[in-house]
Amino acid sequence: MNTHGGQKVVLHGQNFGPSDKFITKVTYGPYGTNYVAKNCTIKVASTQIVCLTAPGVGLNHRWIVSIRGQTNSLQLVEPRTSYAVPVIRDISP
Repeated sequence: MNTHGGQKVVLHGQNFGPSDKFITKVTYGPYGTNYVAKNCTIKVASTQIVCLTAPGVGLNHRWIVSIRGQTNSLQLVEPRTSYAVPVIRDISP
């Protein structure tokens, strides 16, 4: 993911509900709650949510979806995302 945020992310799962009004919030980060995803909508009823990322940094971000107060349980093996690593392109004295 780019560090500027605003990048579209599609979350695939189950029991997300039939419409956007059921989404309480979607968060992510090393602990699952560091960043709040924006403009989350149900793309496919109950199975896909589309969100925009927030500006940020770091690796191995866990995602937490809250639907009407119920949140997904964190698994030992789960999909994770990372922001892009810094790149030095030039150095000037």
